[in-house]
Amino acid sequence: ATSKDSGLYRVTIANKHGSVTSDEAVLKVVSPGAPQIFADGKEVVGSVVKGDKAEISLTTSFEGGSIYFTADGSEPSFESTLYKEPFTITETSVIRALAYSVDFSDYAESDPVVVSIVHNYILNAEVSGQGSVIKEPSLGKYIQDSVVKVKAVPNVGWIFLSWKGDLTGAFEKGTLVMDRDKSITAVFEPIPKFTLEAQVLGNGIIKGNEAKSYYGGEKVK
Repeated sequence: ATSKDSGLYRVTIANKHGSVTSDEAVLKVVSPGAPQIFADGKEVVGSVVKGDKAEISLTTSFEGGSIYFTADGSEPSFESTLYKEPFTITETSVIRALAYSVDFSDYAESDPVVVSIVHNYILNAEVSGQGSVIKEPSLGKYIQDSVVKVKAVPNVGWIFLSWKGDLTGAFEKGTLVMDRDKSITAVFEPIPKFTLEAQVLGNGIIKGNEAKSYYGGEKVK
C-alpha cells in the first residue's frame, strides 16, 4: 500500500441469496516515522470530539527522533514548537506534526487532525421561599448549546412569583440554552391569608364551608 491508497473502504459480499455491505473503514498509509497524534490516549484519524479539554500526545517510529508541531493548523517546521511531553488543549485545535530522525537525515509529516472541544456548563438552580425547580434533563453538566427545560413547583400554601438570574418572567416554565455556566432563582411567596368574620343579627345561624381561622384564595359559601 502507498499513500495513494489512503481513503475510505467498504466490502460487499454477495451470493444468489443477496448481498451485504460492511461499515466504512478508514485506511491510512503513512510514511515511516510520520508522527501519530493521540487525544486522551487514543489515536486520532481525521477528527475527534472531546468535552472541555483533551490531553494531546505525539509519537514517532524514528528512534530518538524529534517532533515539531503546531496547534493552529499552520504548516509545521523545524522552527515550530518542539514536542517534549503531553499537553492539554481547551479549545478546538487543528494539530499538525513533523518528525525528524535522530541525525535529521530523514523526516515525515502527519496528516492534520482536528480535535473539537465541546464545553460543558453547569446550571445552578436555587429557590427563594418554599418550592422546587425541576430540570429536564437533570444533569450535573450540560454539553455546549444543549437545551434545558425548567419548571417552578411551589409547596402547599405558596405560589410562584417570578424567575431571577439568567431566566426572567412570571411564567412557571422556561427554557435555557447552555452557552455558558448559568444560575437561576425561582421566587415563591406565601398565598395571602384573610379572615372572615360572621355575625348573626336576630335569631338564626350561618352555615357554609368548614370553619377556619383563615382562608387563602378559596371561595367560601
